[in-house]
Amino acid sequence: MAEKPVEEVNFTAYYQNIVSVHPEFQLSQSCYDARDSLLDDICLSHKGKSQMAKKNKSPQPRVDIIPPVSAPPWDGQRETLDDLASAVNYNRWIYQILRPYIGQRILEIGCGTGNITGFLAQHGRVLATDVNHRYLESARNRLGQTKGVAFQKIDLDQPLTRLRSFRPDSIICVNVLEHIADDRKVLAECFRLLPPGGRMMFFVPALPALFGSMDQSYGHFRRYYRKELFEKMVQAGFRVEYCRYLNLLGIPGWWLNGKILRRKIIPKSQMLLYDRIVRFSQHVEKYLPKPIGLSLFCAAVKPPDSSLSRRLS
Repeated sequence: MAEKPVEEVNFTAYYQNIVSVHPEFQLSQSCYDARDSLLDDICLSHKGKSQMAKKNKSPQPRVDIIPPVSAPPWDGQRETLDDLASAVNYNRWIYQILRPYIGQRILEIGCGTGNITGFLAQHGRVLATDVNHRYLESARNRLGQTKGVAFQKIDLDQPLTRLRSFRPDSIICVNVLEHIADDRKVLAECFRLLPPGGRMMFFVPALPALFGSMDQSYGHFRRYYRKELFEKMVQAGFRVEYCRYLNLLGIPGWWLNGKILRRKIIPKSQMLLYDRIVRFSQHVEKYLPKPIGLSLFCAAVKPPDSSLSRRLS
């Protein structure tokens, strides 16, 4: 028995009917191929046949759908480091406090994105290190052409013995020690790394009573009292040369943002305002007594023998 010919289908009518229900098929010319394929399927279903009229179609290029790349998680510390790059006066103030104690072979532990590193290069060779490879990459892009500066990723949970080949005579940590769970272990590692007469310099956040939401966001384990930091340095073997509170004017802003407003990071507008203030306040602050301060600076030396001064002055 002869097979009944396939009844012709009015594709225009089908298309108009579909568009009335699904107007998205009329968005652009690029939808036409999808429309024709869908109409073919409708035709088969409607007729219950196993074949359909052949069409002369040119092959369409394959389009691979690439899933969107998720954005990296928010890094409050990185945002603050980027903001600090604009705080030129503040960074220079930090460097000027460090300058009298800096040697010629400087190991910077926790260089971040390099806000202080460029200043250190004025004194000699610098090995800038950090645990975060993204921070290191930013510092390298920023200062990679600076003479005498090298970069290396480290893990502070591991011994620092592989850094001995650099033979540092100065170790600098600016706002790093508070990020380390076992700070005594790192101090002992730094002591072993330095030669007799080598110096260790620290900036750390001060006053545990100020510990708040911003400390938590930045990954701080603690804030320090002067006596605590002094004693930890002495226990590691160092002779403390200078240990003093700094940045008295910064206390109200940190207390307000971290304890009252519960912010996660320092607002950039406040940071830049303070950067203007510190340009003048630094000249006054160095002559005033510092019973308290937002930060602590400590400079210590590895003595040639074991006779250490433990007197807190």
